[in-house]
Amino acid sequence: MAADIRKGGFMKLKVCLCALLAAIAISAAGCSESETSEGTTSTSGGEFPAEIEIFAPFSSAIAQFGDDYNAVYGFQLLEEKTGCKINWIHPASANDATEEQFSLMISSGELPDAIVYPWPTVSGGAQKYVDNGFIIDLTDKMEANMPNLMSFLNERPDIKKDCVTDEGKFLYLPYIRKDDELKVYLGPQIRTDWLDKLGIKAPETTDELYDVLVKFKNEDPNGNGEADEIPMIAASFTDTNFGIGNLLWPFGIHYDFYVEDGKVKHGIMEPEFEEGMEYIIRLYSEGLIDQDYILMDRTKMEAKMTSDQAGFMYGFQPTKIMGMMEGKDDQFSLQGIKHLAGPTGERKSFEPNYGSNVFDTVCLAITKENKDPEATLRWMDYIYSEEGTMIMNYGKEGVTYNMVDGEPILTDLLLNNPDGLDKTAAFNRYIAAFPSNFPMFQEWGYYEQFLSDAGKAAVKTWMSDVDISGIMPKVSLTSDEQKIVTKDMAQINTLVEETYNKLVIGSESLDNIDAIRNELNNMGMQEVLKAYQAAYDRYQAR
Repeated sequence: MAADIRKGGFMKLKVCLCALLAAIAISAAGCSESETSEGTTSTSGGEFPAEIEIFAPFSSAIAQFGDDYNAVYGFQLLEEKTGCKINWIHPASANDATEEQFSLMISSGELPDAIVYPWPTVSGGAQKYVDNGFIIDLTDKMEANMPNLMSFLNERPDIKKDCVTDEGKFLYLPYIRKDDELKVYLGPQIRTDWLDKLGIKAPETTDELYDVLVKFKNEDPNGNGEADEIPMIAASFTDTNFGIGNLLWPFGIHYDFYVEDGKVKHGIMEPEFEEGMEYIIRLYSEGLIDQDYILMDRTKMEAKMTSDQAGFMYGFQPTKIMGMMEGKDDQFSLQGIKHLAGPTGERKSFEPNYGSNVFDTVCLAITKENKDPEATLRWMDYIYSEEGTMIMNYGKEGVTYNMVDGEPILTDLLLNNPDGLDKTAAFNRYIAAFPSNFPMFQEWGYYEQFLSDAGKAAVKTWMSDVDISGIMPKVSLTSDEQKIVTKDMAQINTLVEETYNKLVIGSESLDNIDAIRNELNNMGMQEVLKAYQAAYDRYQAR
């Protein structure tokens, strides 16, 4: 098995490129009976491993509590209930080094029992790693060893579709957001206290947004007597979370790949692009969008919002910002609003996470080194069981939650921590589902209790009357398709991003868009579209 090394507070993966020709290390994972520590039979109805070694991204938010996820109370309960000890292998620098450490691990041949990685979208497809002898095909083992997961997936073919390959194979185990609310955690939001001061209502259309932003700029909603308001703050054009490119959505297009009537498209190539871009250019040229948007990130945007400068933004639900303003400005109110309607009246969102219940960056594959994959599957199925789901999402009754009127209600250990942990830290310390870096079922019930009233209301608002039919699913590219995309997309993305920003700031004219489209086609845009179309068609046939 891969060595367990600790340094600088993080577990590090022992890798050695000179070991490329060495024999693959032998796994030492064993099995134990399926009795839990309390002497009851587990819901998986089979044996669990005594130990299992897992490579997984590490959340830096856990580092204050320990070197690995065993510091999280939920994982401690999991070991207590199953008798299986997890030996974690975490990248040396939290998530920043995951891809590098993964590549080195694969190159060295020193494999753990299981690897958590974005397997659905890994370069070349997960099947390549099966064919090359790194991970195993789980398909024939699923029904017998994972009744809890399979029962759920068979009842939800829409979710199952995102858990299998184009050939219908199970090569990895998913992190599944059971409730749709968990997919919808960012969107448009506005200072409703500013709206109230000016006696205007929240905008529902692009035209109404323009009118509101003009008033924010000219009518001193922060009341300091200075014209210092920034009507809209935003980040770089193609930042899905915060970017000004989200203003294209009401015009029916995305700044990236999307789907319309079964056809894969790219926004810049479509005729609707000009209308949407004209709108964004107008807002920027009139000073309604932060003139420094290209330099913005979440931290800078939050600083401008909480310093009473900004009025509108796209971003994560407002729990954090509202929390930052508690005790500082009781009148401050940032609230989610509906996705804007454009010329056709449609409220579109192309935010990728809105489109799938599967969190595809967190999927677990079992390696060839695992001596008892069936036992590992049974252990994983316990995590997907009703009891396992309660442990991972809520912890232990009487400690982290109590049942009230049939619902698990979190205790003050999380909501008002007696040790002085803030709410985010307490959730990271006790709730295994909160860091979101290990496959399981995530439930809205616990996360809803984390959110502020404004956060919960925003999620419900963003879910209402929104069209997500155009979101491009996470398709799997064949090796040949991947070569085309890899070869062409780097230069295409560079030109596209440069074009967007030049158009916004006025150093490029929309009159030249056809010439730019021709240049993109010369770079291979049509070949890339064909590759994604083929992958999309296979996805639809799953």
